[in-house]
Amino acid sequence: MKLFLKRFLGCLAILFLGVCCISGLSSCRAEDQVQRNMMQDIGNFKTYRRITVINLRSNIVLMEFEGYITTKLDSEGDVNIMIKVGPDKYQLHYVRLADEICYLSEQLDVSEGVGPYHHKITFYVPIPEVSRPEE
Repeated sequence: MKLFLKRFLGCLAILFLGVCCISGLSSCRAEDQVQRNMMQDIGNFKTYRRITVINLRSNIVLMEFEGYITTKLDSEGDVNIMIKVGPDKYQLHYVRLADEICYLSEQLDVSEGVGPYHHKITFYVPIPEVSRPEE
């Protein structure tokens, strides 16, 4: 009888551990699925976002992009920022990253009155005028 009880409790303990492991793994899978869904929405221009470019040395915000945006880092060190500006119309901007330049991406709530193609680009540093030589 004692042997049967020991085996029964052992099997019960193994079953309990198995259930705990399976429930722990399923929560990781749910988190991974949520992240995949969010990244897919961002890639399909369904998420309203703000991209802020910051100079870390001077603590100055250089520029901000706001709208239905997706970003991609390329092999040359640029951040490719693509903004949806109309049905099947997009703008592509490049920001060069450096040791003291970084960017922050934020998901924003869409306020009322913002259309599906609303976008805004703000420069916080003066843009020098380019003079052309007279011909």
